[in-house]
Amino acid sequence: MYQKIIYRCGRVVEVIKFYSHRYHPKGKKGPPQQKSPEQIKKANRIQQEKKLNRIINANFTQNDVYCTLTWENGDHKPQNEEEMKKAIRRFFTNLKGMYKRRGYELKYVYACSMGRRGNRPHFHIIVNAPMGYTEAVDLIKKQWIRKDITMEDTMLALNDEKKRPVYDTEGEYPALMNGWVKPEPLYKEGDYRSLANYIIKQGYEGEDPKDEEPAGEAQVIPIEEHKKNRKAFEHSRNLIIPQPERTIVKAEHFSERVKAPKGYYIEPGSVKKGSDWSGWPYLTYTLIAINPPKKRGRPPGKKGKALKCG
Repeated sequence: MYQKIIYRCGRVVEVIKFYSHRYHPKGKKGPPQQKSPEQIKKANRIQQEKKLNRIINANFTQNDVYCTLTWENGDHKPQNEEEMKKAIRRFFTNLKGMYKRRGYELKYVYACSMGRRGNRPHFHIIVNAPMGYTEAVDLIKKQWIRKDITMEDTMLALNDEKKRPVYDTEGEYPALMNGWVKPEPLYKEGDYRSLANYIIKQGYEGEDPKDEEPAGEAQVIPIEEHKKNRKAFEHSRNLIIPQPERTIVKAEHFSERVKAPKGYYIEPGSVKKGSDWSGWPYLTYTLIAINPPKKRGRPPGKKGKALKCG
């Protein structure tokens, strides 16, 4: 016997087959592997990437918004962990209100990166765009602003040679932008593994040093201390969190031959074989629906029947 786990995430179906000490074929398993601290750290990061990838696949689609929020250098730049948390919470609270006034529900995922030197705090965010990509980006730009400046500061910004943008946010007083918003639409392939990999990697390792601003007199937030006080990523409470569908298969061995069911194709490069830390073999691969499902969270299939995956 062996175990099979299926994750259904929008157009994407992830299949995992493996043996365990309780369910396994007759014979000896491979030698167990010793875990080094580096291997443990890498394994934890891979699990975070997989979790984030499943959440993105289950909740976001083509033309939803991925963007990076950065700060300008200056006294308004966050000086510690608590100021960063307040900034992003305030941003999403305000953005949620703007969505609600237009009759939409905000869904989001975000992660923080500090840069390798710790002097370039910024956020990677993914936001749904039910009103359309262009309008969603405009709302994000309006909300990525400072809320604590005076009118005098605003006038100085208008008269400054840089001419930094100033917005009137839904009838509130004008305010100066934190920094920049770099938006782009999500692509249409259906599996966002590379995006999840990038977001988690930046949180663990930071940006490439050549992309960073010189440290100079800028405030530096200790990176290691920052990592201890945060999760790999955060998300809104209204998201679908894919749950594993576990099955015990009464067969001596699982087949290593992978075949896509009707209406799906196997994602290139997703088929992986190997042995886990205890020495038992495993097989994992990803299926992507050719046509998007009518309802998010459940892939298309025959009426009343779940999709069979191997």
